[in-house]
Amino acid sequence: MLSLLLEAHGHEVVAVTDGARVVDEVLRRQPDIALLDIRMGGYSGYDIARAIREQTDGRMSLVAVTGLREPADQARAMMAGFNHYLTKPFNPQTLLQLIDRIRDRIA
Repeated sequence: MLSLLLEAHGHEVVAVTDGARVVDEVLRRQPDIALLDIRMGGYSGYDIARAIREQTDGRMSLVAVTGLREPADQARAMMAGFNHYLTKPFNPQTLLQLIDRIRDRIA
């Protein structure tokens, strides 16, 4: 559903559902923005964010998209290297506006 929303608004989307492949795919493609769930099929989004940060220059924006709502979860995400934190369910416009702000900053 998220992929369809983003594609409908002109964004290039590569969806990876296998947590084991996420880091490799992100490193290979080097997107400006990566949306990552905190819970991915046995993999922790926190660990994936740390791995991406360890192997990139830090310019990529990482956005946590999660159902975890506790302040401690958000703090943990920021410490792992996420730049932004969205809790599900969220208004699709909120995500689109966030992406626009990120893209304006890097343009």
